[in-house]
Amino acid sequence: MIMDRMIFFKRITYPVIAVLLCNMDVLAADTLVVVKGYVYDAAGRLPLANVNITGANTRTGTSTDANGFFNIRLPAKTLRLRIMHVGYADKTIPVAGYEPDSLLRIMLTGSDIQLGEVNVAVSIPSVLNTSRMGVVSFSQEAVKKIPALFGEADVMKALQTQPGVSAGSARLSGMYVRGGNEDGNLYMLDDIPVYGMMHLGGLFSAINVEAVKDVTFYKSSFPSRYGGRLSSVLNVNTREGDMFAYHGSLMLGLTSANVNIDGPVIKGKTSFAASFRRSWLEALSAPGLAVIKEQRGKNIWKIRLRRCKSKAEPSVQ
Repeated sequence: MIMDRMIFFKRITYPVIAVLLCNMDVLAADTLVVVKGYVYDAAGRLPLANVNITGANTRTGTSTDANGFFNIRLPAKTLRLRIMHVGYADKTIPVAGYEPDSLLRIMLTGSDIQLGEVNVAVSIPSVLNTSRMGVVSFSQEAVKKIPALFGEADVMKALQTQPGVSAGSARLSGMYVRGGNEDGNLYMLDDIPVYGMMHLGGLFSAINVEAVKDVTFYKSSFPSRYGGRLSSVLNVNTREGDMFAYHGSLMLGLTSANVNIDGPVIKGKTSFAASFRRSWLEALSAPGLAVIKEQRGKNIWKIRLRRCKSKAEPSVQ
């Protein structure tokens, strides 16, 4: 009878152990792994925003932020990523052997698709029907296309052309939004408040257009992260340097010159972007100031000082 019980116990125990081992394999295969990285344009080496990233044969997905960064959790058994973005060729890459502390660098190549003739009828939506009322966004190219004084692009001069915005004295200094005062505006550069936006009496703004990535201007309905402002909020984002190649540009204008340089510090990991601007007004006014100073040196100024002493009034006894 004891032998029968042992045989019965073995018959039950072995299948149970086999089932547990199978479940352990399944649990090990379903272990989630966090995959992080950046997505870049292969041609310009610039980060791509809103790129769709999904796991192969899974329903898990995410998208890149404004800096091209993504973070996704995937099962260890399906470590394959599928990257999709409008205007770029789809890409599927295996990430087997991925180290948890490492970052992926994914390059997407633009794809050109030849289409037939397409007739598109577009109706311009009214700003009254949008959820973001009173918000205007500009790219660097859009700012450069807006006519400005002396033909040189300027962020503040571009905003002064918008409805509800008026310039200050002589259309140079200041910006008054919907009847508000100058101190009711909040100026931010990369989310850092800037308190002096104008130079040389308003002829130049403190922002160099060549260093600008995009501009967001709120005339109403300010987000709560900007605090309380009565008139407007201006948020300027600067360009990021290329992590893989060096670039530079030089611009000569009637009133100033710009030099811009960007490139990698450690290739593929970190980069720098530098922008310099110099005004010509000092160089142009130097000869005139020298002549005025010379003429003033030749003049003889006679200063006569006279000391007046009042007579003492007689005392009354």
